[in-house]
Amino acid sequence: MMGKVDLHCDITLDELRKRWDYMTGEAFYAGCDEVMDLVFMGKRSGDKVSLIHKAPAMRNTFATVFYGELKADADGGSRIVGTFKKRKSDYIAAIVIAVLAFGFSQGIVDRQRYLALGIVCGALALVYLLCRVSKRSQKPLFEFLERISRGI
Repeated sequence: MMGKVDLHCDITLDELRKRWDYMTGEAFYAGCDEVMDLVFMGKRSGDKVSLIHKAPAMRNTFATVFYGELKADADGGSRIVGTFKKRKSDYIAAIVIAVLAFGFSQGIVDRQRYLALGIVCGALALVYLLCRVSKRSQKPLFEFLERISRGI
C-alpha cells in the first residue's frame, strides 16, 4: 500500500473512466453514502487523475493527495496507477515556514547561539512532518481506490 499504487480492474478503460467520474463526483455523496464525513473529491483530465480525502466544505492544508493515471491493459482490463504526494502549494508553504524560522534565528544568533540552533532544528523537523506522507493518511485514499476498482 505504501508509495506506489497499481490496482487492476476487470472493466474496460471507458467503463473505468465513467466509474471514476461517478464515484468522485458530488452526486455520489448527495445522501447516498452512509458516512457523510468521508468525502473524496476527485478530478480527471483525460486519463490523469487526482483524489483527495477531506471533510465537506473544508480544505485541508498539507493533506495527502493521490496523483495517478487510468491505463488500459493488454487483456482488455484497465489499471489505476499512481502515487501519494502532497500538493505543490503545501511544499511552498513549508519552505516559507522554514525561511521565516531561519530568518528569525539569524537575528538572534549573535546573542543566543544554542537558541538559534534549536529554532533551526525545530523548523526542519516541522517542515519534515508537514511534507511527509504517512501510512495513516494514505489508508482512506487507498481503500477508496479499491472501491473504485471493484465497483462497490
